[in-house]
Amino acid sequence: MTQQEVEEKSMESIVQDHEKRILELENSYREVKKEITVVQTSQSKIENMIYSQNTEQKELINRHQNEQRQLLDTLLGHTLGIKKETNKQRKDILIALFGGGGVFFLLIEALQKWIGG
Repeated sequence: MTQQEVEEKSMESIVQDHEKRILELENSYREVKKEITVVQTSQSKIENMIYSQNTEQKELINRHQNEQRQLLDTLLGHTLGIKKETNKQRKDILIALFGGGGVFFLLIEALQKWIGG
């Protein structure tokens, strides 16, 4: 083998080695792209799941607030109804006492007994 043949073989082996490494890099690059795609898909699924859970949570909070508002309105209505009823009862008692002259009559009678002896 001549010097030139040795150099050509050496050059050919270098080129083959480079070719082999380039192919390995291309394969590695393809794998990395696949993994990135998988990560992006997973991230999209997680975002969608978080969005849907957030929406459900907002709906639950709104429903809970509406229920609380309704309960508060019912409680206020009941409390105001009790106050109205109590005021009406007081008014009826006062009308019965003063309207019928019962208290006046008792006061005048007591005054006459006290004065008259």
